[in-house]
Amino acid sequence: MKKYIFYFLLYFSLHNVHAQRVYIFDRDSSKPISFANINYFKADNIINSNYSNESGLIDIKDTNSFDRIEVSCIGYENKSISMESIKDTIYLTKKIISLDEVVIPKKKDVLLYGYSKFKKKIGISGAKGMQVCAFVENPSEKEKFIKSFLFKIKRSEKYKTAIRIHFYKKATGKIYPGEEILTENIIKYLNGKTKGIVEVDISMYGIELPAEGAFVGVEWLGILDEKTGEFIENKENWSDTSIEYNDAINEPLTFIKSRLKKNTWSNTENLKKDFESFDKFKNYPNASFGIEVFND
Repeated sequence: MKKYIFYFLLYFSLHNVHAQRVYIFDRDSSKPISFANINYFKADNIINSNYSNESGLIDIKDTNSFDRIEVSCIGYENKSISMESIKDTIYLTKKIISLDEVVIPKKKDVLLYGYSKFKKKIGISGAKGMQVCAFVENPSEKEKFIKSFLFKIKRSEKYKTAIRIHFYKKATGKIYPGEEILTENIIKYLNGKTKGIVEVDISMYGIELPAEGAFVGVEWLGILDEKTGEFIENKENWSDTSIEYNDAINEPLTFIKSRLKKNTWSNTENLKKDFESFDKFKNYPNASFGIEVFND
């Protein structure tokens, strides 16, 4: 009997040593951080990436395959942890951001910038961890408070999909995504009935559109179980939710990044070439994203 228990415990330990359940919390509030990014590194190369779920929980598996992890989320300081130092609870610290007093206009008049009313050319699905952003000009060349972010989608699935909203500054001297503007983790859920133009109200955050314009976009977080909030891992990463693209502008203003390429964006020049084998484009494909700003 003792021999049986020994072998049972040995088998159990060997099959669980490579997985660890970890919760990610805000250090100040002790509240869980939904959809925090976890990048897995081996010799300073990202070899895998994933997210915590709605409750801040993630199962870290195959601990022998990586050296360290980096945990991050919008509005928080990044945290790098060696594989042997990972504990069952990880706390992230809020970034200290100095902000001027924000007075949001009370006027109801708004202006629409961007491409949300452009005619659809094609719909392109997103993969888990993929980011898509488009550069939106600021015709006024004056800073304006942003009321909402708009994008157009088509859905052919009944699953709940989570996306994260992103706003990036324009890089200096070129049309390329720069520093993240947002300081809050803004999540939007798409259910089976969501279709057409989706509007995400961000007026309460006091975010300004820079005079030189900005990149606006989405990050696909994954498909969730409606009841538990857990990721549905046995479903294909590619979602049946597609974003509308147009071909109204002869300039690649849309950029795409995968979760395994942390700081590398690609514009849609190659996308145009890939799609022209079955669909001719008048101009470059660009995501039909738009923003509403207060007309102060």
